[in-house]
Amino acid sequence: MNVRNHRAFGLGAGGTARDPNASALFSAAKCFYECDDGSGANAVDASGNGQTLTQTNTVGTGTGVISSSRTFTRASSMKLQRTDETILRNGGGDFGIFFWVYIETQNGFQGYATKYSGGAGSEWACYDSNGVGSRPRFGVSTDGEGINAASATWGSALADDTWHSIAAWFTVADRKCHIAANGGTPVDGADVGGAVPGGAVPFALGMLGGDANYLDGRIDQFYYGAIAFTTAQIAYLHNAGAGKTWANIQTD
Repeated sequence: MNVRNHRAFGLGAGGTARDPNASALFSAAKCFYECDDGSGANAVDASGNGQTLTQTNTVGTGTGVISSSRTFTRASSMKLQRTDETILRNGGGDFGIFFWVYIETQNGFQGYATKYSGGAGSEWACYDSNGVGSRPRFGVSTDGEGINAASATWGSALADDTWHSIAAWFTVADRKCHIAANGGTPVDGADVGGAVPGGAVPFALGMLGGDANYLDGRIDQFYYGAIAFTTAQIAYLHNAGAGKTWANIQTD
């Protein structure tokens, strides 16, 4: 049995029982970026699924929640991006992202992570929404183009110059978006009224979509998976503000 199958069966080192949250996150993972790659480097997918992100305009490096992070400068249009792959599409099921963000400057709409272009093939976007007081928002597309108005928006703005965790996900059963910051109680959006089509747009960190609304800040420990997070899984990833690496998810 190889290491990935060994972990997926719920077994840790020496065949011991694994943490059920780590096991579920491991099995559902599409990609994971530890963001320790260094300035100007591409972002390697630690999950083993081969979804390396190509950097544009010398994405930098800085102190992270764990080790290093990737730093983005809005004025320089920095991003990490991968052209569409089948594994990165939502596939018509539940999906979610968890990551850490450090906002340098509140500066209008700023994208954290996206599979959205504003045109055909758009799926979802997570961003700092200037239109609602710089609060984090997660929304999906049900028409394959625009973001549905029934997004989930966190209840308050995130303070600058400190790390925050964001969990955002979509559940097919209730057709709703959900978002939670810093391990807090999730906020639910309204019924979006339809399915989220799997679109062929790029997946990117550090912008909202369509090569616009770039981030002024840092991102660390980014998880993307075919999963609707439970409160226990969010608490596990948040880890009382200390975060978790892919190595933790693989072995805990």
